[in-house]
Amino acid sequence: MSWKNYFYFTKKEKIGILLFFAIILLIFTIKLLIPESVPEEIPDLPVQESVKPEEKKPYSSDWPERKKSYASSKSYSLYAFDPNTADSLVLVGLGIRPYIAKNIIKYRSKGGRFRKPDDFAKVYGMTPEKFRELQPYIRIENQEYAKPEAFTRIKEEGVVKDSSSRKFLSEKKDLPYSGQEKYPSGVKVDISVADTAELIKIPNIGIVFARRIVKYRQMLGGYCQIDQLREVYGMSPELFEKIQPWLVVENPQLVLLPVNRSSVERLKSHPYLNFYQAKAIVELKKKKGKLQGISDLSLLEEFSETDLQRISLYLSFD
Repeated sequence: MSWKNYFYFTKKEKIGILLFFAIILLIFTIKLLIPESVPEEIPDLPVQESVKPEEKKPYSSDWPERKKSYASSKSYSLYAFDPNTADSLVLVGLGIRPYIAKNIIKYRSKGGRFRKPDDFAKVYGMTPEKFRELQPYIRIENQEYAKPEAFTRIKEEGVVKDSSSRKFLSEKKDLPYSGQEKYPSGVKVDISVADTAELIKIPNIGIVFARRIVKYRQMLGGYCQIDQLREVYGMSPELFEKIQPWLVVENPQLVLLPVNRSSVERLKSHPYLNFYQAKAIVELKKKKGKLQGISDLSLLEEFSETDLQRISLYLSFD
């Protein structure tokens, strides 16, 4: 085969080749004739006159002084407290920030204990200034002794020092704090009728526990013995032992639960009855028509002897 055969094209192929080269030539011609466009510089945008530079700042130059003044204007009370028993409301009422109060409660819940006032300064978030402010009011385990540096400040605020007992005594009009007064040893509080205002006067009892004691009394239908306070939510054995000397039950006023007229919901709302016991009572009523006494409940396997003894004082079978 001759080499000329490789360069033989039909009429249509020749036209296509010519068009291909014409397009290439046209592209190069355009590229040479038209210079590359250079982007114009973007002019600076004019600043809006309506927005002043100082208005963009969230705080003015005197903000640190205003912030300090604002912080000092917040009111709180200073009063004697035990850091080992004070609840969060008491701590926040002393001007302690909520997150610091939470750290204190968390530290105590893990078994931590403040053995001396200086230990309170080690709480995470407690500033030296705040500790110095609170130090004269710290009372650990009802100890009323104060440190020498605290005595100078308390004396200036009108508190008289009793040199014979080494205790600080205050007349009511000269108290350096507005905290709740506490009952002295020997005073007895009847927990079957006492309200929160009286319960809070018991040493180591704050407003939270006072409310819990009253609320649990309402749920029970009244206290009939002191040991029932051990069942109050959050009541530790140590706290119960501390407050027990002030407690008595002299006037029990029990509100009885009418068994034969109560539904499952009403029965199980009592702290001494659970859902299964309440349901068993209702089922027994359906079978017998009317329950006559606590002996009828002894037939139910849901009740132990201890359960029957606890609940018997709070049930009525009328």
